[in-house]
Amino acid sequence: MENNYTLQRSMYEKRFGYIFVTYAFGKSSEDILAKLKTLFKNNHVVELDIASQEKMKYIELQITDLLSKRYAQSTNKGDVLPEYSGKVVNDSLDGTEIDLEKKLDKIFSVEIDISMQFDLNKVSEEDKKTLDD
Repeated sequence: MENNYTLQRSMYEKRFGYIFVTYAFGKSSEDILAKLKTLFKNNHVVELDIASQEKMKYIELQITDLLSKRYAQSTNKGDVLPEYSGKVVNDSLDGTEIDLEKKLDKIFSVEIDISMQFDLNKVSEEDKKTLDD
């Protein structure tokens, strides 16, 4: 199964020009592979929209996680159970400390216009073929 997924992912990257992106939380590897296989029939514009939406789900999760940690750190520790005290467990981050201000600034300061990376009006005939042909 892993080899099939690797092959499909490689074919996806070759077809669309970027790596396969999906929000995998709660999905089995079979579900992810099935989704990956269905995406080949999409044209570049549709797939770029889907990939952008999937990436936004991941970004929203990361922001929510960072903000919840920040909230836990800003509350009065006497009012919070020890497991919600906002302390970062070093071994869960491989011994690294995180600076939430810098993390949030980095997330909010990234400005990428992905449509500028691809000429959506020029799609070769080969790219329009599906795996089912």
